[in-house]
Amino acid sequence: MTSREMVIAGYIAFIAIGVLMWFIFRAPNSPVSTVSALIDRIMHHRTTRLAI
Repeated sequence: MTSREMVIAGYIAFIAIGVLMWFIFRAPNSPVSTVSALIDRIMHHRTTRLAI
């Protein structure tokens, strides 16, 4: 396997992991919160807004 093939395989793996995570987060009964729910929770409290 050449270095070019390794780089391409790495990019494909990175994209596949991203798509898989997107499907997991979008599931209706997912134990993982959505990004918007996390941002809402962070922005709700003044101390977390200041910490960021």
